[in-house]
Amino acid sequence: MQAASPLELLILQEFSNDGVPAQWASGQSGPRCWGEEDHAVIVADPDRPRLERFSAAFSPDANFLAVSLDRRIKVYDLHSREQKADVLGHERPIEGLHWLRLTNAQSTYGPGVVYLLFIQGQRCYGDSTATLTLATLAVDARGGIIDLIAPLDISKVDNDAMQSVSTHLGPHGDIYEADTLNVRTQLHQTPDRRDLTFREQHSLVICGRFTSFDSQIFSNDGRRVIYIATGHTTQQGTRMYQDGHPPEIVVWDIPSGAEVCRLHGHRDKIEWAGWALGDQSIVTASWDNGFAIWDAETGECRHPIGPTASRNWAGAVSPDGERVLLSGSHELGIFMVSTGVKMVDIDRTHFMPRGMNFIRKVSWSPTGDVIAIGAEGPSVVLLDPATGEGRVVLEYVYEHPAFFAFRTPQWADGGRKLTVRGSDSTLLVWDRERNWKWKFQRRAGTRMDQSEHQVCYLKNLNTIVSVTGDYTVRWWKL
Repeated sequence: MQAASPLELLILQEFSNDGVPAQWASGQSGPRCWGEEDHAVIVADPDRPRLERFSAAFSPDANFLAVSLDRRIKVYDLHSREQKADVLGHERPIEGLHWLRLTNAQSTYGPGVVYLLFIQGQRCYGDSTATLTLATLAVDARGGIIDLIAPLDISKVDNDAMQSVSTHLGPHGDIYEADTLNVRTQLHQTPDRRDLTFREQHSLVICGRFTSFDSQIFSNDGRRVIYIATGHTTQQGTRMYQDGHPPEIVVWDIPSGAEVCRLHGHRDKIEWAGWALGDQSIVTASWDNGFAIWDAETGECRHPIGPTASRNWAGAVSPDGERVLLSGSHELGIFMVSTGVKMVDIDRTHFMPRGMNFIRKVSWSPTGDVIAIGAEGPSVVLLDPATGEGRVVLEYVYEHPAFFAFRTPQWADGGRKLTVRGSDSTLLVWDRERNWKWKFQRRAGTRMDQSEHQVCYLKNLNTIVSVTGDYTVRWWKL
């Protein structure tokens, strides 16, 4: 067993190849703690009142980072670390951001538009859907927001406006500094409110939300997006929908702005969805004890899978699009997308500790030879998709299921590296070719208001970028 300092997790197993334990990477003698990163950018004042929502998303080409601070969105260049944009993004606190890089065939969005940033607003209490704003922000090649209307320089009217306020209110008594500050604040919010209103009037606004657990919401060619239109959830307890609209997924064509079809048939919350077979099929996982494989053009359910023993949570499509790993509270197997037939039945009892049954984070390596599974427990498992055999590559001393969990295994560098975050936002990285490891550890006592944690690998800089719930972006040179 590896020795640990009082500030480190007690690790039973920390990555290995063919039984050989991973070594600290060249130039590393142990973990690096927060504060020892190569660079850091704080995106929000940590002493400010706690934000209601904080989200982050990296562009697919690893050039930019977007963060949402309640209703505001900031965009940063990952290489220069400069802030490129700051805009009011939604009328509600934002709970999800998704980048889409446009192709030449999608140039209808206007000159200079390289990306679309999709925004999901927070669901109102008692409402079954969230407001999902599609194509709200158009982003150029430099990370700037492309203005839909001419910018308003509020400073040019600020002095005139305040002089007018003083002239009209002066005869009615003293004007206090707090009153003046309030007027200025409201005045300076005018461009934001005006721009947001204009964007909502000239962009597509849909009542709906995206599916969860690393769903692949965009087609591989980037021309279509899928979202849940109705039935975000049908329950507080365990029951199928009774009346009204059952859950259904909408397939939306982005260039034409038209609905292609709807996937109708699930009877409870749809947790995960992904594209397969060259964008001809869509696979879904639902709480209704079923999975399904759909025709992406017609919406026909080609292959219903189930019923399973309980709720279903997630999936991962193979790089060639021909197979899919599907995961539920009891189900775990690999299926052929073209037939819906289970090819590999995986016995989770060999690697799932003490009844842990929530497998909601799975990642199929770009090389296709291995699947990483995070069971939201004390271990991370690598699966052979050909045999279903699994081996534990990361495990800590298991004291209590609520103490700590490894989450969100994610492949990087074309499948050469695996990143895993802990529930305390400590980040572990493994180079499986060289059998090297890194650990970027949260210091004891570090305040974190949010649970958000996103990771990106910059290949040209050989650097990991992490976003954590203390509103900090960190660059770690490997």
